Amino acid sequence: MKNKNKNSIDKLFDNISELTKLQRILIFFGSILIITGVFVWFLYMPKYNEINALKEEYSAVDAKIQRAKIKARKLEKLKKEWEAAQLRFSVVMEALPEKKEIPTLLTNISQSGNSSGLQFVTFKPQKEVVKDFYAELPITISVTGGYHNVGVFLDLLARLNRIVTIRDLRLKQDSKNADVIITTFQAVTYKFIEPKNTPQSKKKK
Repeated sequence: MKNKNKNSIDKLFDNISELTKLQRILIFFGSILIITGVFVWFLYMPKYNEINALKEEYSAVDAKIQRAKIKARKLEKLKKEWEAAQLRFSVVMEALPEKKEIPTLLTNISQSGNSSGLQFVTFKPQKEVVKDFYAELPITISVTGGYHNVGVFLDLLARLNRIVTIRDLRLKQDSKNADVIITTFQAVTYKFIEPKNTPQSKKKK
């Protein structure tokens, strides 16, 4: 048996030795290509496909993370805008009197005119105009006095802790006294309208 194997190997070497140099080079490189092909097909390709799958999975996860970061930034921005809006709303709400405070506010407006040295000709609250969460309370006012007194009166109205706006301001010189002017305008204040379905409104009912 050993002799047969030895003879076979000897024949193989004899056959190789009979080949030309070019043929032996081709066989050598062919063998390398076959070994490389086997390595690539059975070992490298499965790992390569696995690596590509992991890369795609990583890219998908990274894209989700980036989208989540963008949403988080937008959410944070919206949260800050909402907080700022809430702050502005609370400031405005503090300047809107409730219904029970309206008589006091009207008294303050009247006292501001008297302390400015003006005489009231007309002080007539008009029908309220309902808006969204508030109502406008227009007051038709007509006073007589000097220019300086009118300026002081308007300044006092602007300094009240409740919102009072001036509309349709008209100045006319008194025909009987050149030092006196007749000032007519509409002072508009505002009141908060409580939502109908709040617990407090239900208690009042």
